[in-house]
This record gives sequence, structure tokens and C-alpha cells, in this order.
Amino acid sequence: MYNIFSFGLRAFAGFGLSLILCISAMVSVWVLFRLMDFLWPRWVFVFLWFGSIGAVAGIGALIAWLDADSGVRLRSYWTVGAVALGLAAAWGAYIFETVIDPSTASFDSREISQTAVIWAILLPNVAASVIGLVRQIRSGWL
Repeated sequence: MYNIFSFGLRAFAGFGLSLILCISAMVSVWVLFRLMDFLWPRWVFVFLWFGSIGAVAGIGALIAWLDADSGVRLRSYWTVGAVALGLAAAWGAYIFETVIDPSTASFDSREISQTAVIWAILLPNVAASVIGLVRQIRSGWL
């Protein structure tokens, strides 16, 4: 029973931490953009916006599932994998919403950001949860 509760708590913590980090990254980029008095070109803002969403979503999933007893080499693979999944999901959502299936009625940047946040949170956390579940089953904890 404890192991199932622990698994659920880690999965919930990963989603929550990723959401909090994504919101704080978006606020940070927006404040930095405002402090620069909108002097950045659009591509710099888009790069920082979606890059930060993806990176911190992967880091949130990583923090929730990282074991203290795992080696440094394993932690570096986890870090690269989680951040890469977060970045791929955020940029994939951006490309899908702007290039593949653009809204014909109106171009709403909130919809694009919401889709990017949802997928950037979902993909690394589901992958980390599945890997964590497999590791717990293989080690005999579940």
C-alpha cells in the first residue's frame, strides 16, 4: 500500500512541480520582455518563451522522480532525457498550432501557450512515471 501511495505522490508531485515551474518561467520571460521595453525581436521572445516552458517542465518531472541513490551517470541521462522531452513537446505544440493546424478564425497566442504547457508537462511526466513504475516493479517494490 505504501508503494502505491508513494508512486501516486511522486506522479502528482511531478505534474504539480512542472506546472508551477512553467508558470514561473512564463512570468519571468514576460517580465524580462517588459523590462526590456519590448525591444527584442519576435523570434527571441518565442525562443525564450517556448524553450523555458519545455526545459522547466522536464526539470519538474526530473525532480519528482530522481532518486538520491542513483549514480551521477544515471542522473545525467535522466536530466538530458527529461529536458529533451519537455522541449520537444513544447516546440511540437508550437509548430502544430502555428504551422500544421492554424486557427482560421483568429490567431490566439494564449491557445498556443496553453497547448505547449499541457504537452510539455504531460510528455516528460508520463515518461518519468512509466520509467519509475518499471523500476519499482523490477526492484521488487511493487
